[in-house]
Amino acid sequence: MIDKIVAALEQDGVVRLPGLFETEQLAAMQQAFNARVSRLRFNQLNGYEKTEPYRHMVEDVLTLEQGFLDVAIHPTVKEVLTRYVGRFALVEARGWRSLPTKRDFHGWHGDEWYDQQVAKDIDSAWPN
Repeated sequence: MIDKIVAALEQDGVVRLPGLFETEQLAAMQQAFNARVSRLRFNQLNGYEKTEPYRHMVEDVLTLEQGFLDVAIHPTVKEVLTRYVGRFALVEARGWRSLPTKRDFHGWHGDEWYDQQVAKDIDSAWPN
């Protein structure tokens, strides 16, 4: 199964991973996320942060509901990532709700901090 997932990811750049969640777990994740993006963060009141005009950002998605962490450490996810990118580290997990717009407010995005010509492995790409 992992070989098929990695092959599809290499060919298409995206892959669906069925069966990672029980229906109830996914519903709990959606409920927790929707509660957080329903209001703007203010002082100690949790909510979303306004990082861009058309995006409501949740910076600490791993703390919202156990399912968010479970998917990050799921054996299938870890094995696919290992085969696809090699060594990796989970350093952040964000979630956001994009608001409808016809404007290109963000443009293209790339994780350019990791220049494979400069850093031969992920550890050397990180500042000490």
